[in-house]
Amino acid sequence: MQSRQTPNFTAGLKRPAWVSSNVRQLAAVVGDGSPSMDGKKASDAEQAICALVQELAVPSNKDAFDVAICRFDGNRADQLVSIKRASEALADTKSLKLCSGRGGTNIACGLEEAERIVNDRRKSEIREVDPCVLVFSDGQHNTGPRPEPVADRLKANNVTIVTVAYGGDADEDRLRRMASSPQHSF
Repeated sequence: MQSRQTPNFTAGLKRPAWVSSNVRQLAAVVGDGSPSMDGKKASDAEQAICALVQELAVPSNKDAFDVAICRFDGNRADQLVSIKRASEALADTKSLKLCSGRGGTNIACGLEEAERIVNDRRKSEIREVDPCVLVFSDGQHNTGPRPEPVADRLKANNVTIVTVAYGGDADEDRLRRMASSPQHSF
């Protein structure tokens, strides 16, 4: 992505006209913590994640959005923020750091962690609309299984996947294939 601006997540996508305090939606954020994201790309992604959580937490959304944030590298995914209301997650985003210091990029393990979060949530009694997984990465997958099959499994289970590419060297084609549609890839 050539632009240095924070992505506008509503460009090309329609925001639901309804928001209700008794129906919730989960936004599972998957951030790339690999060495290829170190520096400006990580900083930009961290700022975008904070802006997303702030937008979901605005009072007009009636606290209808829950957020979970995880990061991945080449070896594993770590849950940085467990599922909580977006308004409660705001404090956690102030100290958000994506880069883990561990090598490699395994997008599949990040998506698998998001899948676990979504599946755990679906076991709850909370009434909700289909969840969304947002992937913030340069798409430079270089270890572990390919991420596309995990993304396909999520999409087959009514999970919307939005991808946001970072850096001039981003593998935008991979991220576009993982997204629910071309309009869900930034």
